Amino acid sequence: DAIKKLSYVSSDLTKLLEGYFVWKETQENKIEQEFLLIKVLQKRKLNDYSKTKIEQFKQELEQQPERDANYFYHQASLNYLYFDQLKTHEAAKEFDTFLESIKLLDTFYFTMKLKYAHALKSWNKVLRLNFEKLALIDAITQKATEKPFANIPILNIYNKLYTLSERQDTPEKLNDLFFSLKNNAIQHLHTFERKTQTEVILSLIQFCNEMGNEGMPHFREELFNLYKFAIDNKLLLDNGHFLSITFYNIVSVACNITKFDWAALFIEQYNYLLPDDEKKDIHNLSLDLLECSRGNYDIAIALLQEVKFKHYNFSMTAKYLTARSYYGQGNFYALFNFLDSYPAFVRRHTHMPEVLKERLLQFSSFLRKILKQQETRNPDKEALLKALNENRKIAYISWLIKIVQALK
Repeated sequence: DAIKKLSYVSSDLTKLLEGYFVWKETQENKIEQEFLLIKVLQKRKLNDYSKTKIEQFKQELEQQPERDANYFYHQASLNYLYFDQLKTHEAAKEFDTFLESIKLLDTFYFTMKLKYAHALKSWNKVLRLNFEKLALIDAITQKATEKPFANIPILNIYNKLYTLSERQDTPEKLNDLFFSLKNNAIQHLHTFERKTQTEVILSLIQFCNEMGNEGMPHFREELFNLYKFAIDNKLLLDNGHFLSITFYNIVSVACNITKFDWAALFIEQYNYLLPDDEKKDIHNLSLDLLECSRGNYDIAIALLQEVKFKHYNFSMTAKYLTARSYYGQGNFYALFNFLDSYPAFVRRHTHMPEVLKERLLQFSSFLRKILKQQETRNPDKEALLKALNENRKIAYISWLIKIVQALK
């Protein structure tokens, strides 16, 4: 009996807690309050009052600057609430409002479909997901370029992001599409919710990173500029902090285009925004990358000996920087020993995606191939570069290309 009573009390407390969470969220969300009020008025048959509130709320939505997918969803929802209280003969007179509602629903649906389709395409590059072609996606991408949808910024942006992720155009067309998209996104970014702003900029960053890795160096400069824009507009902070991987990536991008002084200033200026439990390690890892990029390999190796990483991402990065430093020093004996133990180190991380393991193992295998070619004193640079260009999925490929090009 005591256990049963305790179970009842626990259930009641859970319901009270859930009710508090709902109340708290409603108190902090004006839009939810307005929708709830309109539904209560309609339930109590106060139709004239509810019509007035619907009209007032529609005007408020129209006056606020944000025009991302939720704006169209909220406007369509208000129209639904308006129609729901009309009698049949009254509804028939609202022909224009019905048409407006269909356009609002289409805009919301098209935008969200393209947003999620783009996300699936992006994840597929890493996770190799198997999924069927999405229903109606071709029709939506075409419709989004036609009136009345072509001039809706959020829909236009997600349509172009999806098209970029398809990668079916020539490099020249992809280049033009990217710059058109970037200009459009930056022009209209202030009309989106903060979360949407971050999603759009991160999608552009991802595309630039992929194109830079595929041998289009001007995208590395674009990548750096996008990161600077995102930093200046505080679009990369998660609960007031930089994610450790984001912080390191920013330093990496700056070092790749030899912006060493900027990278050093960034590390010192924004270090305080790293999570406390990772601050020291990520600070040292970023400094290590900077010193390695500057050619100060002894300093880089000394820094690596001071840190231990909890997450495999940073452990792998530290291993990569160790290999770079040994290579830069010309310490090939240490580098061969490193490569002998590297595959076991990679396979030991059971939580690492198999796709990533494969890319890392290809990296160590190809680095060994470069070292073997060096021993011949007549390395076949063209064959090595050809092999790298035919397999762009190798981890750290930009550095491998760089050292192959420097072979003598």
